[in-house]
Amino acid sequence: PNGKKIAKLGYSDCGATTNWQTYIEIVDVKTGKVFNGFLGLDGKPEDLEVIWESDTKLTFTNFPIEKLLRFNQDYSSGVSVAIK
Repeated sequence: PNGKKIAKLGYSDCGATTNWQTYIEIVDVKTGKVFNGFLGLDGKPEDLEVIWESDTKLTFTNFPIEKLLRFNQDYSSGVSVAIK
């Protein structure tokens, strides 16, 4: 909300024998530092929403927990993450 950090939702596909993966990165606008690895999901969930609740809290809604591959709450980013 204050524009100091950006949450980026992205997708990657490593090849013909693997599925798409969804990921979230936090970017510090001032320094350009990227905090990645917050989460990894198998596939491309169509209903996933990434919502800034405040300057420091990010919420993922419509989260398909059964697709979760990894989750890492990186507090050095200055952003806390909640899953609904």
